[in-house]
Amino acid sequence: STLPCCVGVRNVEVKQRQLSAPTVNSPGCEFEYDVTVFERSNVAASDVAAAARRTLYRFQLDDAFLEPLSIKDLTVGTTLVPSPLLPPLPPPPSSPPSTPPPLEVVVRLVISPAGSGGAGPGTRRALQGRLPLSANSILAYLLSSALPRGVSQRDVSVIAVPRSRSRLLQSTADASNFDYVVSIFVRGDVPAETIVDTVSSNDFEQGLADSIDEPLAVSDAIQEVAVVPSPFLPPSSPPDPPALPPPPSTPPPLEDVVQTDIDCTTTAGRRILQSGVALSVSSIRAYVAARLPSISERDILVAAARSSRGRRLQDSSSGEAAADDPCDFTYKVDIFVRGTVPTADLLRITSSSNFSAELDAFIAEPVGVSDVIQEVSVVPSPFRPPLFPPSSPPPPSLPPGSSTLPTVEFTLTADTARRLRALTNFVADQADEVQNGVLEYNKDVFGEGVLGVPDVTFLPPASFSVVAKVAPESQLSATLVANAYADGLADELSASLGL
Repeated sequence: STLPCCVGVRNVEVKQRQLSAPTVNSPGCEFEYDVTVFERSNVAASDVAAAARRTLYRFQLDDAFLEPLSIKDLTVGTTLVPSPLLPPLPPPPSSPPSTPPPLEVVVRLVISPAGSGGAGPGTRRALQGRLPLSANSILAYLLSSALPRGVSQRDVSVIAVPRSRSRLLQSTADASNFDYVVSIFVRGDVPAETIVDTVSSNDFEQGLADSIDEPLAVSDAIQEVAVVPSPFLPPSSPPDPPALPPPPSTPPPLEDVVQTDIDCTTTAGRRILQSGVALSVSSIRAYVAARLPSISERDILVAAARSSRGRRLQDSSSGEAAADDPCDFTYKVDIFVRGTVPTADLLRITSSSNFSAELDAFIAEPVGVSDVIQEVSVVPSPFRPPLFPPSSPPPPSLPPGSSTLPTVEFTLTADTARRLRALTNFVADQADEVQNGVLEYNKDVFGEGVLGVPDVTFLPPASFSVVAKVAPESQLSATLVANAYADGLADELSASLGL
């Protein structure tokens, strides 16, 4: 299964020989195994020999068995066909030629504990401020900011390969007993030479050392052509021809996007303000959506990326990581330009000092806005096409000769001087509570169903705008409704909301 495609089981012969003086005192290690691969298919003997000489093949062989194995005396020659006679395989029946496995350029490197040359675990740095060594922690470092921008997570794989020197028949799972083979497939706009230069630099190795709690070293950074890994792995025999050719692939849609980063300005002087909203992906999306009313919320994408400077210390007593802190992350905001607001206006608004100051007042932690840029980006999956202009709602019933609908508009703000219990201000999640409170007041004063459902909109940092429509069929004037609201609505909402 590890040799090149289409060698075939019938073309491989394995013989077992007893050793007079075994080198390892373990069951199964008293034998040597002679492996002969006959050249009978379209795979040349030189290709089989080249595959067996590769370092990765030796890692795979060593990982497949409990005993530590190695390859020696690899030669290419001519020999007699063994008995019973096994003639060359007959040609397969005529069928469409099999599709060769896809090949891609890949950059490979090996990350090993720096003490693997004999220093042993005594040289390990047990620093609680760093991540424990594992394939996942190495992958997290590579995807944080170590690799050039444009290398995707799906293009990077990390495989932990046991080292036979330190493995006692796979009886230990210590992470320092493994080498970590990293494969970076070159699939985007970043050339392979740039990736090789990056992973070979001192900054890359130093950043890895600062991120992982084991002393590590980077070696064998090479560029080669490799088979695309699973899920696309063609079978060893030619597959059945497809009934119909697959349709041509459609390139991913591209759109203009305004991108910015939001993170905590400092962690030492953090303000714990009860009047602010806790920092999170949802709270930042709520602020941006409210600050840009002409942009639909579905056109705003917010993602939290862990920042290396905010990593929490590990609990040495329990071995479990402490709870994530909001300031451990950088919040990356993408605003897709799909409506009537031009890109230049979005850049001007998000780069303004008012945008950053109001965000800082809205969030409990002190935050700042940085790196506001314009990009052409792939539309995220699943595909979300640009929004179409909304259909116009049917006009409300109006009295003859009228062209407008009377409304009553007012703003709600928590008043701490008026009510001692008002320890917190309004937050965006209370929109439904405010709306239900106004509906209940309308029912008590004007009767059920006389006035419709009011429009309630959150205004950062801590207010609500309320618009009540006074339809002609209610036989009420907007002035009468406004006076009724001024007379008792504030007391009603204060009692129901606790503000």
